[in-house]
Amino acid sequence: MEEFEVNPSEFFEHFYPEKWTLKKIDVNGEEGLILLDDDGEIIPEQKFNEMILKAKRFYDSKRDTVDIEQFNRYKAFNNDQRLVHNFPRLEIGKAFKIPEPKMRFKPFRADLKRKWSCKCALCGTKVSSDKDEGYYLLDYDKYIRYWDVPRADRDQQIGGNRACSSECGKVLWKAIFKEWITDSNYQEFFIME
Repeated sequence: MEEFEVNPSEFFEHFYPEKWTLKKIDVNGEEGLILLDDDGEIIPEQKFNEMILKAKRFYDSKRDTVDIEQFNRYKAFNNDQRLVHNFPRLEIGKAFKIPEPKMRFKPFRADLKRKWSCKCALCGTKVSSDKDEGYYLLDYDKYIRYWDVPRADRDQQIGGNRACSSECGKVLWKAIFKEWITDSNYQEFFIME
């Protein structure tokens, strides 16, 4: 058999220039499959055989090409990120650093009729309009949507988006990200310093 050199990224990017769909059918009482193109037309047998030959060439290759499971995990991660989060595309074998905190100081309005207060989501310190200038508001939304951020309540150690100081804000930012990464099973894609 003739040996072929296989470039895995080229294979995955160029092997399927069009989307094909497999459809289950019944063939004389047994399960069969038909391969349909983008327009829903059946792929001709010769084109199907060419595709199978190319696929066999890839799977028969004895070279250290690419870990297919790893490729699929990165592909799924990149698809998730495009739909829900604002991270750039991640190459196989690479990882993101946790982004720098995005927060702003939010001063209390001078014209408040009643005093207003909140608790720091990290240390629990009460921040009040009658004795403090304001608080820090963290903005996770660019990276992890607000509904993914744990809310502070009695049962949780960490949660929410308000901090009493920039120092608490930085620690809270990192803690929330680490929790989100772990809960999402994304440890492979981030550097967990």
